Order: sequence, then structure tokens, then C-alpha cells
Amino acid sequence: MKKVKLLDTIATLKPIPIERLQLVEENYTSIESLPSGQVGTIVEVYEQ
Repeated sequence: MKKVKLLDTIATLKPIPIERLQLVEENYTSIESLPSGQVGTIVEVYEQ
């Protein structure tokens, strides 16, 4: 698997639990997870 870099375009292959997300918009706090198939851009990379 390739390592993701800043500004890479990605798509989710499986749902991501809300505990793993940092949500900025309050109206999204009611979701249980980010569904699969969502497309986005890497805007921050955290080292583990």
C-alpha cells in the first residue's frame, strides 16, 4: 500500500467510525461513521 501524502485524493473503502474523525461542523456530530465511497483530499498527516 502506498503511503498517503499531503493533498492526495482518496476514497474511503470502508466506513470510518466517528471516534476516528475530527469534525469541524456541529451538524455532523449526529453521524455514526463516515460512509464508504466518500472522496476527499488529505489536508493533514499525523505520524503514529
